[in-house]
Amino acid sequence: MMTHQPYVKKVIASGASSHMSK
Repeated sequence: MMTHQPYVKKVIASGASSHMSK
């Protein structure tokens, strides 16, 4: 999971952005 930190961070950022947009 740690090796996918960048991917997870991007997903979290995308999810947060989508949630904020809503």
